[in-house]
Amino acid sequence: MKIATVPMLLTLALCLIQDAASEDENQETCNEYRALMKNGKLFCSRDKKFFESPDGIMFINKCASCKTILEKEAKSQKRDLTRATRATAPAKDVCSAFRPYVKDGRLVCTRENDPVLGPDGKTHGNKCAMCAELFLKEAEENAKQEGETRIRRSAEKDFCKEYENQVRNGRLFCTRESDPVRGPDGRMHGNKCALCAEVFKRRFIEEKNKEDKTRREAEEKAKVKTEIEKMCSEYQNQAKNGILFCTRENDPIRGPDGKMHGNLCSMCQAFYQAEAEEKKKAEAKARSKRESGKAPSYAELCSEYRKFVRNGKLPCTRENDPIQGPDGKMHGNTCSMCEAFFRAEEEEKKKKEGESRNKRQSENTASFEELCSEYRKSRKDGRLLCTRENDPIKGPDGKMHGNVCSMCEAFFQQEERARTKAKRETAKELCSEFRNQVRNGMLICTRENDPVRGPDGKVHANKCAMCASVFKLEEEEKKNNGKEEKEKVDAEKVKREAVQELCSEYRNYMRNGRLPCTRENDPIEGLDGKIHGNTCSMCQAFFQQEAKEKEEAKSRAKAKREAEKDACSEFRSLLQNGNLFCTRENDPVRGPDGKTHGNKCAMCKAVFQKENEERKRKEEENQRSAGGNGSSGGGGGKAQDQCAEFRELMKSGNLSCTRENDPVRDADGKSYNNKCTMCKEMLQREAEEKNKHSGVRSNGTDSASKKDECDEFRSQMKNGQLICTRESDPVRGPEGKMHGNKCAMCKEKLEREAAERKKKEDENRRNTEERSNEKQDQCHEFRNMVREGKLICTRENNPVRGPDGKMHVNKCAMCQSIFEREASERKKNDEEKSNAKPSKDAKDNCSKFRQYVRNDELMCTRENDPVRGIDGKLYKNKCYMCRTIFQKEASERAGIREKPSHTRSSEEEESPDSLNTLDSEMCKHYRVLPKIGYLCPKNLQPVCGDDGQTYNNPCMLCHENLMRQTNTHIRSEGRCEDSSTPGTTVPSVPASGK
Repeated sequence: MKIATVPMLLTLALCLIQDAASEDENQETCNEYRALMKNGKLFCSRDKKFFESPDGIMFINKCASCKTILEKEAKSQKRDLTRATRATAPAKDVCSAFRPYVKDGRLVCTRENDPVLGPDGKTHGNKCAMCAELFLKEAEENAKQEGETRIRRSAEKDFCKEYENQVRNGRLFCTRESDPVRGPDGRMHGNKCALCAEVFKRRFIEEKNKEDKTRREAEEKAKVKTEIEKMCSEYQNQAKNGILFCTRENDPIRGPDGKMHGNLCSMCQAFYQAEAEEKKKAEAKARSKRESGKAPSYAELCSEYRKFVRNGKLPCTRENDPIQGPDGKMHGNTCSMCEAFFRAEEEEKKKKEGESRNKRQSENTASFEELCSEYRKSRKDGRLLCTRENDPIKGPDGKMHGNVCSMCEAFFQQEERARTKAKRETAKELCSEFRNQVRNGMLICTRENDPVRGPDGKVHANKCAMCASVFKLEEEEKKNNGKEEKEKVDAEKVKREAVQELCSEYRNYMRNGRLPCTRENDPIEGLDGKIHGNTCSMCQAFFQQEAKEKEEAKSRAKAKREAEKDACSEFRSLLQNGNLFCTRENDPVRGPDGKTHGNKCAMCKAVFQKENEERKRKEEENQRSAGGNGSSGGGGGKAQDQCAEFRELMKSGNLSCTRENDPVRDADGKSYNNKCTMCKEMLQREAEEKNKHSGVRSNGTDSASKKDECDEFRSQMKNGQLICTRESDPVRGPEGKMHGNKCAMCKEKLEREAAERKKKEDENRRNTEERSNEKQDQCHEFRNMVREGKLICTRENNPVRGPDGKMHVNKCAMCQSIFEREASERKKNDEEKSNAKPSKDAKDNCSKFRQYVRNDELMCTRENDPVRGIDGKLYKNKCYMCRTIFQKEASERAGIREKPSHTRSSEEEESPDSLNTLDSEMCKHYRVLPKIGYLCPKNLQPVCGDDGQTYNNPCMLCHENLMRQTNTHIRSEGRCEDSSTPGTTVPSVPASGK
């Protein structure tokens, strides 16, 4: 048996040697395909290059043979890995109970004899000893890995140092430039920046994980501490300086930290001892620092709070535990102190970043002088002419400009202003001797010839003339500043009115100076420029500001009144029936109202008069409020009596009022600037009412007779003129004048009325055009934004007064209301036009196009000038509109021509309006004889009618229409081609009749 087994072993050994050799050959042949493997698979092309493997099998190509080999290898490696992980996994689970007691990779164990076989195959004295060895190995491996990572990081840091300033939150943005680089880990990257981006990302993730881990550990410790404190609350009062005396009672308990204790008291004893030791250590540390002369810094004190900081902010409680910071300031508690420190740190960081950014920009960007040197020669008369080319550039001052030229233009203007300012300051010093002689910005000088060059570069006749120009410029600047201030005040006033209108609905809800609001988030800018949460909160702030202003005004008025009383106390005893008699002594005094009076007595007289008027007004208001409607009637009578002095001036038309501010209230409660303006309005109202009544009375008698006389001629008016015949039928007009006939009498009157009407229409049209132009000028920028007749606006608060006098939230809202009003007007006009019947004006409008009609067709250009026709439709231009009118006319004529005469006459008899549709324009020139027809001349002027018959003249055609009740029109002048006898015999009827 032994002899038989020997050859078997030899054959096995040979097979193994051959397999090993074949594996080596496979590895050598397939090395080039190993790099192309992805997720344990290899993809090959389909080209047929037959290849024989070392074991004699034929494959399509070399890649196909390597595919089977490499995929087998990958599967076997995967299987080994899973086995290894399964084998190592239990080792970690075995020692999980001992991990909390490990310190610096070391675990202290007892010598208890309880043999255990470890995952490495060794036998250990007990489980703890086994785990201690495992933890030691782990610590060594971790130390080794940390060393490697430290070396790698230092290499990466040196390699990626140039990109460190560009990293934000662990991200680095790179271009796709292809410049392959191999990293410290052996991997290939697209370029250096891409490699560094991956490095920074990995570093950021590691730091984040580390922070999370430390935070979790701190939270766990805090949790354990709170749990132990809860469990040991009953022993808290018994512990003195970390010492707690306990019995040896055996009641084992596991603490939240996993340790076993004899009983609850011993667990609490260990906890209080550990706490006392920590306190002692902290005190010793603080003492050592104080002894060394170095106070603890903010960074050391606030290190434990740093992990809770988000975007430079630290959320703190309001716990009252005062602490003095290293800078000597007192804070509510440690957290609030650290919050202030972190905020200051964040601000300093931002400041440094801004400085570094500015430094980089200043290093990279050139100065104004360098950029604008080439444009300095192109200036003419101190100006630089630039194109509107859009090539944005940031100047050295940080501002954006349209292009380099516009930037240089702004720089030159700034330079010029600085130069003139410096010159003007020097000129002020030169002109100090003349300043006392200036009156209203003007300096009167002699003509002495002593030429001096002024700060503006001009040569002046003498020093005084130069100073006069300087003072004039100063005065102009003051005026401009005054205008700007006035515009600001007006803008504030408009804004205030808009806010008042916006907040009017909230005024009723004010209680004790407060307005209860919701917390709805709808931000809006207030009058003070601050952003408020919503409209209600803005109005609350506005009402509070108003209340403050009223209180201040009241206090000022009170102080002024007291000052007036004190000033005029010596004259009160001299009052007689509310009057004070003064001398004309000239000792000017400015009163509390800002007016200058001749002397102190005159000032006090005005003060006393004002007091009396205020008293009377208050008494009237009290009477009115007590008496109701009856008192209002009485008030009206009083108001008329008060205006007796102004009635005569009003009758003569010489009543003009000053702008004196002496407020007066009439019987209806309306306030006026002074008594004169109140009386003027009342008297004007009375005069208008009188005129209205007199006009109604006069019109009542004469209107009916005058209007009825000329009504028959109103329809014959064309372009404001009436054409009359010379027929002699004398008529006396209402003014007593004789006229040739009734038409001539009405002609003058109707033409005068038409002229007046036209004048009014022109004025109205001009006014509407001006208004529309104003609207267009104001709203032209928003017209392109209108979609489907609607304009969508933001809620930006920038109040604007519209052309209708109303206040709008902003310009867009104003234009929105204008566009809506325009649309409604346009719709109304369209409806009126569509409802109106077509008039003859369309034909008159198209008269100039009739001469270009050929074969009932009109050729038009494509000019875009939209016109609305009488049918309410829009046409491209007037020619298109007229073409449709001519086509309709042609179709109507063709329809009439196609119908037989008897059907046409029957249709015309059926319709009552057909008799009125005779060609009145053609036939109105001939005089009608009753029952006979027209009185026609005997001249021969043949005309061809559209019924195919020839008539001797147009009058005969009209006669035939009248007698037969037809509507025959002239087709052409001259005889028809198919002449017939009835056409010639027809005209003989009226001749014989005659």
